[in-house]
Amino acid sequence: MRNVSTVVEPLQEAWVKVFVPGPGGTAVPDPDRLVPGDKIAVAGWHVLDPTSPDGITVKPVKYADVNLDREKESGKFWALERDRGSTRLFFVWAPPALLSELAGGGTSGVDVHVLFHPPTYEACYRNTPYWNGRCRDWRGKDCAAEMQDQPLYVRLGLRYAAVDFLAVAHHLIALRGRKPRMAYVVPVADNADFADLTHPGQLMDVLGDIASFLRTAAGAQGQVPVGKVMLSAYSRSGTRLLGVGGKVGVLRHLDSHREFFARHLVQVNAFDINLGNNPKERMETFVPLWAAVLRWRAANRAARAFVYTAYADHLTHMLTARPGLFTERREVNLEEVPWSDETLRAVRGAVRGRGVEAYGDDGKVGVVHLPTTFFQEYIRNGPTPADIVGNVRGMEHRPAHPHGHGWFLRSLLSHALMHGDPALFAGPRI
Repeated sequence: MRNVSTVVEPLQEAWVKVFVPGPGGTAVPDPDRLVPGDKIAVAGWHVLDPTSPDGITVKPVKYADVNLDREKESGKFWALERDRGSTRLFFVWAPPALLSELAGGGTSGVDVHVLFHPPTYEACYRNTPYWNGRCRDWRGKDCAAEMQDQPLYVRLGLRYAAVDFLAVAHHLIALRGRKPRMAYVVPVADNADFADLTHPGQLMDVLGDIASFLRTAAGAQGQVPVGKVMLSAYSRSGTRLLGVGGKVGVLRHLDSHREFFARHLVQVNAFDINLGNNPKERMETFVPLWAAVLRWRAANRAARAFVYTAYADHLTHMLTARPGLFTERREVNLEEVPWSDETLRAVRGAVRGRGVEAYGDDGKVGVVHLPTTFFQEYIRNGPTPADIVGNVRGMEHRPAHPHGHGWFLRSLLSHALMHGDPALFAGPRI
């Protein structure tokens, strides 16, 4: 892996800027951009609560109120490049606890959280040379004029690594009083859509290269292996978990790479994954995906899986596929809770629906469902009001983000981390 932070630094747009010039011609992360703002919206141990505003525990938490010191706790951040494969750009964050362990030779392996971003299949990405080029022609479906002449792959990585989805902040605040000791990695794919990272062997090779880079960056000597691996998928990158349309996902290799699934993969998180263009397509992929997750859990009792979804059919299948799996369940009528904006009750529109949250008896598997009608704007599929999927009576969530689809990752990432393996965190925060 080669540190290309100095190449990325001048390519950054102002709104996604993380790197600033450092000493000796280097590029270093600005703690105020790596953990932007003064607060973050996060959930409690449970997401649903009939006594909370809008029936959810998600609320802003000020960094100062939890004594989060950005200067000391924001860690280090790099843009790394490898010289082979279709996925060659990686944004990597390492918290102070991990770097201290590496420097002291006290870690038996580098634990890693990997997030797959949605595929870059749109014309604007196809017309942008990977990875440091600028968009030559933005015109096409799901693209916008502001993409013209912009370094879209750099923008994409920085958004999911830090400034847009607040991922570093989510890691730091997930367990109050504990410090994260896992690296966070955002690979940035070209149009091949992570084809070289969904094979466990290839993924472990890449993570091994990243672990070696981190060891050297910490000033450590010798080799350090990859330890535990957490995988997160959001939106259409959910197809990278099992595969669809001839593309093979990670869990497709359960039988051929048993060591990876038994000794390394410890958690899978699915944030409102979209597996097709209609209910039939989505369920044709989700049913075998959930079956693969259950097979993996049967072979690895430490395995954890958490699904956050607006799709009722995903929820229904999870609750019925394995009778008795979910032993803790709460259901909230989202009309019969306090509303953060009570004036919306008088607006003519759809009912907000019901939210469901369920967990297995060991706490290692869970699902949170909030329907599209819960959100004022769940997703915008075009430029006109008629293109909005949502509910005029739904919860207003600006300025956090203009749509509820992204809210699942922006607001609930720390919830998945909170329910993860406690060994991914250590001691009190430094």
